[in-house]
Amino acid sequence: VDGKVKVSATATPEAGYQIGGDLPAGWVVNADGSATFAGSVDRPVCKPTQVTLVSPKIVPGVCKPGSSKPVDPIVQLPKVPGLSYGTPVIKVSDGKVTITVTATPEVGRVIKKSDLPAGWTVKRDGTATYTYTGELPSCVMPGLPRTGD
Repeated sequence: VDGKVKVSATATPEAGYQIGGDLPAGWVVNADGSATFAGSVDRPVCKPTQVTLVSPKIVPGVCKPGSSKPVDPIVQLPKVPGLSYGTPVIKVSDGKVTITVTATPEVGRVIKKSDLPAGWTVKRDGTATYTYTGELPSCVMPGLPRTGD
C-alpha cells in the first residue's frame, strides 16, 4: 500500500549452526532456533508510458481499366514504437467494405485514451480496435460506341 509491500521470511539454521548475534532490524529469533522477519519494503511505483494511436491508411478499392470489379482494399499499418498492429480483417459485402484492426501495447505501455483518433475504441484489456466502413467504387465498363440506328 502506498509504495510499500509487506514482507515476511523465516530462516532456519542448518544442523550444527545457530542464529545469534546482532540481527538486522525486523528479525526476531524464535524459541525453536529459527528467525523470522516481518516488515515492509519500498515497492517501486511504475507508471506505464502512454503511446498514441495512429490510424491505418486505407484505400477501400479502386477500379482498374478494363475491370468490372474494384481491386481488394489496401490497408497500410503505421509503425508506432510501443504498439503492435494485428492483421487487418477485411469484409466486403453489398458494395461496402468494413476493415477492423487491433492495436496492442507492448509491456510497460498503455494506449493514450485522450484524443483518440476517429474510429478507435479502447477495450478493458488495454487493446484498441479501429473500425472503418466505406463504400466500394462502382466499376462501370464503358460500352462500345453506338453507331447509327
